[in-house]
Amino acid sequence: MRLASSQKSIRLNDIENVGPPATSGPFEMLGNFSIGDYFKQDAIVWAWELVTQHYKLPVDLLWITVPDGRRGRQIWLNEVGITPDRIVDDETNFWDIISGRCRPNSEIYIDRGPDFGCSSPGCGPLCECGRYMEFYNLVFTQFNRNEDGKRVSLPRKNIDTGMGLERISSIVQGVATNFETDLLWPLVDGAAQIIGTPYGVQPELDLAMRVIADHVRSVVFAVADGPLPSNEGRGYVIRRLLRRAARYGLTAGVEGPFLCHLVPVATGIMAEAYPEVHAHTDFLAGVVRREEERFGAALREGMRIAGGLIDDAMARSEGELSGKAAFMLYDTFGFPFDLTEDLAREAGLTVDRERFDAEMETQRRRARDARTKDAGWESEAAMVAESLGDVAAGGFVGYDQLEVRARITGLVAGGERVGKIDVAREGDAPDIYCTLDHTPFYAEAGGQVADEGWIEAADGRFTVTDVQRLTDGRIVHRLGTGSGSVREGDEVKATVDASKRLATARNHTATHLLHKALKEVLGGNVNQAGSLVAPDRLRFDFTYSESMTQAQLEEVERRANEAIVSDLPVSWCEMPIDEARAAGAMALFGEKYGDIVRVVSAGEWSRELCGGTHVRATGQIGLLFIPGESSIGSGIRRIEAYTGHVARQMLRRDRARLEEVAAAVRAAPTDAVARIGEYLARIRELERENAALRTKSARGSLEEILAGVWQFAPGLTAAAGQVAAASLDELRQHADLVRDRLGQSGVGVLAAELGGRAAFVVTVGKELVAKGIRAGEVAKRISALADGSGGGRPEMAQAGGKDPSKIGDALESLRVLLPEMAGQGRKE
Repeated sequence: MRLASSQKSIRLNDIENVGPPATSGPFEMLGNFSIGDYFKQDAIVWAWELVTQHYKLPVDLLWITVPDGRRGRQIWLNEVGITPDRIVDDETNFWDIISGRCRPNSEIYIDRGPDFGCSSPGCGPLCECGRYMEFYNLVFTQFNRNEDGKRVSLPRKNIDTGMGLERISSIVQGVATNFETDLLWPLVDGAAQIIGTPYGVQPELDLAMRVIADHVRSVVFAVADGPLPSNEGRGYVIRRLLRRAARYGLTAGVEGPFLCHLVPVATGIMAEAYPEVHAHTDFLAGVVRREEERFGAALREGMRIAGGLIDDAMARSEGELSGKAAFMLYDTFGFPFDLTEDLAREAGLTVDRERFDAEMETQRRRARDARTKDAGWESEAAMVAESLGDVAAGGFVGYDQLEVRARITGLVAGGERVGKIDVAREGDAPDIYCTLDHTPFYAEAGGQVADEGWIEAADGRFTVTDVQRLTDGRIVHRLGTGSGSVREGDEVKATVDASKRLATARNHTATHLLHKALKEVLGGNVNQAGSLVAPDRLRFDFTYSESMTQAQLEEVERRANEAIVSDLPVSWCEMPIDEARAAGAMALFGEKYGDIVRVVSAGEWSRELCGGTHVRATGQIGLLFIPGESSIGSGIRRIEAYTGHVARQMLRRDRARLEEVAAAVRAAPTDAVARIGEYLARIRELERENAALRTKSARGSLEEILAGVWQFAPGLTAAAGQVAAASLDELRQHADLVRDRLGQSGVGVLAAELGGRAAFVVTVGKELVAKGIRAGEVAKRISALADGSGGGRPEMAQAGGKDPSKIGDALESLRVLLPEMAGQGRKE
């Protein structure tokens, strides 16, 4: 078999290094493959023909690397005619592993000239200076290393070649870097226009432009394939790319969303090769804009949270911000670690980098574990497939039949294929998988859960708890509790649980009606982003940038229910995908379809590509009830809804709750809302009265402190005392009042006991700052007496102490400290 491909790719392990002129994150990998067809000689000869005759690269600039002592050298010498001095042995050109496929490879390099090199006499393709660039890799899969360590030749040898489109483009177009090719340059130039500085003027801004161009292209590639920004998996990679690009823009002086303006540039570059990406430009730009706006808000919130964490650390007399706190800022708000370090440094703190790194590693480990857990069925499926071998399994016949006579073609128990399963009594059955020559059970797919039911043989009966497809399309049934025995070859009665199937079908048809209603109410750019169709509920995720209003939600529910009560006929048929699209069938963005698709129609109102099970008429749904909607990520909303009997149960439950609330407020259900409003108004009035009393009490304490103002030098005054405060923020508010009363020639020091620790806030007027008295120094000196530390700006500082019993001593020390500082200031 011969194959060729162009594959969109992103280097996930090198994102932080993207930006230097020679590197870019997203790329298209061009490849040609032979599976048991042509091999090494043809691959080498044709590769040389491609680069010299079709790409017309100068022969005298091309170099070859080969693994030492391999046959590839002889082919290059004898069949291609490369001179020996142009072939370099490279011991890394052999991919080997402990057991499994291993293979030699040969690479083609081009000499880009001395301007790119190190000028060393020994410079060549193996030098890492950048002069010699590898652009074509020929991999010859020809060996297998057995578990005993012996390497044996494969009976069917394969070819796997790779060439980066960006690299070959830079060579053919005669430019120095990937970023100057027509694949990336429009984005670099677009970034330059946004920043307001031409490319090539300032190295720091050039780096920002390259990162922005690279990451926007990566994000467009990725989102066009389906995933959206999130905090997990593929979505986290997209979010990380966007935030890194936004950060570079901020560093370059760009305010507000700007990456979204480069999305049309990126899709325009791809328009000819990837028209489906270009067709969704507005959607992609909207995703990027929403993420930028989200990050902007998160950055502001992160600044506020970071300030609070630093204040708390100072109040606890800690000279260091914890690595756990720094990681929380990074992980939750996308807050860069170096920015956290800057803020901490201004407050006289360091950051525990070691703990931060440990938290990062813990997160990576959790992500790896989650991926392993999420891959549960995939790993189990591999075991089942291997155990079944080439056992045949028939297709799905359950659209119209819920009970069929079928034959067991394979049984797997405990990871091994078995001929028979014996179970002595109900409940003793191990987890068993079986295949049938045809099945009425729907295998989980497209958001619809699998059917449940029973398989009955002459001598045994088992429940079917799950149904899945293997990667080769075979349907396997997971059997639960059972009794008796079953054997391979047994004829069985396979029966789907009809009530659960009908409930699931109601919810699946309802998702189609909901999807159509959402597009009508919110606009055509609404797209499905995920779904769950189960017997007890449906869940529908969709792209939309803001919360739905109650009026919008009610209108969506009304339209969907109008389609239900119209009792529209539901039908399905198979047709070519182009014909289906021409007929107006909705396809899911990012979903992959074959040439022939199944189209499900609800009258003329809804038409959608779908392989799931549905009711025969919309009237069978009975009722659609939507309790509400919520956000599950940037630009993604979620509706959970109910149909049929479950919907009626939910409405009855809500009615019962309303009656309980009405009874609690001593009102009829129709008057409950008004009565609750009256109670809330009274509560707000009491809260205002409470707040006024607290303020009055606090001002009384402050008046006592201000009545004791004393002079510590001619014309220089001070006021100090301990007050009751609920938080450091409240203590700062009290200190602001003292500062305002003292004016520009006064020092105010307030202390409080917070959480079993001492807390101090110091304010110094501008005139005193000019005389050499610094709030940070005052805070540091007095907090030391309470076994603490602190610091801050010259006009305002705060500190903490471990021993609150020493607050009085600390405040009394001001009588000596302030005159001393004033005297030193006069001497200076």
